[in-house]
Amino acid sequence: MKKLTIAFDIDGVLRDLVGYTLSKMDPPRSPDELQAYGDFVKLFRGKEEWRSFVDGSGAWFNAMPHGAMREIFYDLSSRHVCIIVTSNSHPIGQLATIDWIRTSLTKKPLDIHFVNDKTRVHFDAIVEDMPMNAIKAAKKGRLAFLVKRPWSFIPEGNRKNRSWAPRLVSLPEDEVAGPVMVRELEYWQRFAKEKKS
Repeated sequence: MKKLTIAFDIDGVLRDLVGYTLSKMDPPRSPDELQAYGDFVKLFRGKEEWRSFVDGSGAWFNAMPHGAMREIFYDLSSRHVCIIVTSNSHPIGQLATIDWIRTSLTKKPLDIHFVNDKTRVHFDAIVEDMPMNAIKAAKKGRLAFLVKRPWSFIPEGNRKNRSWAPRLVSLPEDEVAGPVMVRELEYWQRFAKEKKS
């Protein structure tokens, strides 16, 4: 079977930038306090203050990987083509992210895309923590995995009667998400093959 191209987001999926940064705040905060995507930036007076704090804390390079999701990345990399597609548009963050990937993820060559509209990159499936990015990919006919984070949920009203909903998979905790992803990707491969026949 043809290998699929799977796009992984970095922050919130492979790297715990939020948890690391919140731990450096005074007083320290917990990711569980975040109720929706974007709440993290709202803890600051604006994006510039947020970027300055993240830069100053060393989070781009020092944040720990989400260990179980990194293991899933390794497993899927042995079966498919895995790439990085992240929306980090901050030059300091981009350079440090490349260094982080080389030291905390893989030393193997890897396609890395820094882009705001992730659907402009070719991939068959994406692993995301931002609900709107996952929804957009599903609407464009791609398989989207939404990792389980305090801020990554889709309100039930957004799921009902939507033709794209079957292509959006809300994952369980990272430690048990791997088999779910493998099963969905196998189904996706068969579906793609049958569609071409």
